[in-house]
Amino acid sequence: MLLRSEINLYEEAEINSLKLEKLLKVNYEKFVDSIECGPVCLNNFQGTLDTTSRYIVYWNPSVPDSMIAMNKGNLGKHIVLNMETKNSKFLHVSNNE
Repeated sequence: MLLRSEINLYEEAEINSLKLEKLLKVNYEKFVDSIECGPVCLNNFQGTLDTTSRYIVYWNPSVPDSMIAMNKGNLGKHIVLNMETKNSKFLHVSNNE
């Protein structure tokens, strides 16, 4: 049963990845270069283990840092609302460094 549960998580992540791609193309295609997503186990070292949704957003290198700063909050809210995830964590990567 544990193996089946793990397989279901990966299948669900693949479906969510396709949904996320369609979602981002509508409003963020010119800003976002790519995105990684999937479930992650979060351990707070106090005995609590939780599953979160992790999103790593790779911004298009041509997008200025000021534009990234203006859009990353709304992008996160947009993803959480439409992907129906809880405990979502975001990491934003800019290639403008």
